Amino acid sequence: MPLVLIGLMIDLFATTTEGTVGFYIALSGVILYGSSFLFTLVTLPVEFNASRRAKKMLVKEGILTEDELQGASKVLSAAALTYLSSMLVSLVYFLRFFVMVLTIFGRRNRR
Repeated sequence: MPLVLIGLMIDLFATTTEGTVGFYIALSGVILYGSSFLFTLVTLPVEFNASRRAKKMLVKEGILTEDELQGASKVLSAAALTYLSSMLVSLVYFLRFFVMVLTIFGRRNRR
């Protein structure tokens, strides 16, 4: 996100540059934020698998009884869903920054 803001500030205040420097800095920030989204997308199945394996291990090791497993299952499922919500927030921010950079620099190029 800082690269997006720096690129926008350079474009706004720097009149000595060709005008493309700010765009490329902002675009590199968008690309890096997109890679953050891809990282959360790749790790999502790992997190769901870890919650599933934890449920089995808690019963197998005798840490929880079958009666207690229902509550632990809800907590572990909620923990896995936090990763899903994090991925969705990351996607929304990526799209927001992407559209914002294209819109701002698109208007500038039409002038």
